[in-house]
Amino acid sequence: FALTFQPHPVSVLWPPNAIVVAAPLLTPPRLWWFVLLAAFPAHLAAQLQSDVPPLMIVCWFISNAWEALIGAALTRYVIGGPMGFTSLPRVGIFCLCVVFIGPLLSSFLDAAFVMWNHWGQDGYWELIRMRLSSNAVSALIIVPVIVTWVTDGVQLLRAASRSRYLEACALFLGLLAVSYVVLYELRAGADLALLFLPLPFLLWAAVRFGALGASTAISIVGFLAIWSASHGH
Repeated sequence: FALTFQPHPVSVLWPPNAIVVAAPLLTPPRLWWFVLLAAFPAHLAAQLQSDVPPLMIVCWFISNAWEALIGAALTRYVIGGPMGFTSLPRVGIFCLCVVFIGPLLSSFLDAAFVMWNHWGQDGYWELIRMRLSSNAVSALIIVPVIVTWVTDGVQLLRAASRSRYLEACALFLGLLAVSYVVLYELRAGADLALLFLPLPFLLWAAVRFGALGASTAISIVGFLAIWSASHGH
């Protein structure tokens, strides 16, 4: 809600849906009802404190849950099992099912709910456009982080040497520092080539730490970019 700007009812970035999509990707289908049930109290608490009407809260939960089920079911059906970013075809399937098809199909329902409840001032197709981009970007920068850390993160942390820890700390501290300077401190008229300064750190993360490092690094840059842009930096 910190990235939702009036009069629009749709956030620039919506992490909750990405979290709800990641959970079914990592759990057996027989537990999906429990995953969605567990997410409802947080959904309810967050929206009540933002003065969202109860009917709109329920409608949004239905459309958000629908997005998670579409993306996870399609991905697991095509892959034939739990999600893992271990090959290019799997990444392509993830982008098609979770990043595009799930947000697209659920956005038609979500926009209809918003219009039905007279929440906000945007038109039907404008709501679909905003929600699709918001949820697609959230899925791109958040779901891979959750999936890679759950599947590989703990094992890699236990097996890593001290030099590996030092390298990871240097990488991500450098990435944070450079991203902050580039995305928050640049002023109008600055050389736009400076926007490429985080790129060496992203390549470093991908080459040295694989999907786990790449997804974590991309999420840092992506979130800082969206936050700084939406707040006028």
